[in-house]
Amino acid sequence: MAKHGPGTVIAGKYEIQRELGRGATAVVYEAYHQFLRREVALKILHLHMMTQTEVVERFAREAASLASISHPAIVAVLDAGEYDGRTYMVQELIEGKELEEAIGEGGLTPDDALEIGAQLADGLHAVHQLGVVHRDVKPQNVFLSRKDGRLHVKLVDFGIAKTFFGEALTMPGLTVGTPEFMAPEQAMGQEVDGRTDVFALGAVLFNIATGRVPFDAVGLQDLMIQIAYERAPYLALERPDLPAALSNAVDRALEPKPADRWSTAAAMAAALRG
Repeated sequence: MAKHGPGTVIAGKYEIQRELGRGATAVVYEAYHQFLRREVALKILHLHMMTQTEVVERFAREAASLASISHPAIVAVLDAGEYDGRTYMVQELIEGKELEEAIGEGGLTPDDALEIGAQLADGLHAVHQLGVVHRDVKPQNVFLSRKDGRLHVKLVDFGIAKTFFGEALTMPGLTVGTPEFMAPEQAMGQEVDGRTDVFALGAVLFNIATGRVPFDAVGLQDLMIQIAYERAPYLALERPDLPAALSNAVDRALEPKPADRWSTAAAMAAALRG
């Protein structure tokens, strides 16, 4: 996998500053946009991945999905394209830390959970209004920062998002996502909609409040069965000391049947704000 050192200019305008992370399909750099004079996050597919049609299409779909969304809780895409036979995407550079790290460190308060949940629900509502379902809402895909004494939230990674327009890149019956935060219909490979993300958000808030995930069976197969056929623990019983607004919002979000959950992410946001 080729590396781009500091000073390398990509696509004639993005000057590499440093590498931020490297995964199986892509590498992310902090880069300086020479025209806009700002730091950005530059995500480039590995060259060997360019022969993987599904990976390239998923990458393009992530860029298209994010480019259509403008919301403070959703990471913004600034540009996308190809150079030297490789596909790249440019996003705003996010400050702060992953929610997963913050949960591990402890210290998040019930008020923090309410604020995180409300901001994410607002962002998801904007996403759903444009016909997009994230399908992988989890602590690793949420970044937190504090500015001016206020908590700010960003949801990232729309690589497996499903759109309700154009052709789907996944077939019915195919399960994608992170099992610990999946809704039952997603675990069973059934049709998903905005209420699937509502369930995942409930699982994330359960994780913040308790330090553990709602479903914790050992082994992937047992975990998927647990999600599909068991009801998540009630947060109100696990943590009776929490504000009712938080417990009620989470417990309804984690209902096994989509029809029993919050009908929209906006409704969940309103419940979290009391």
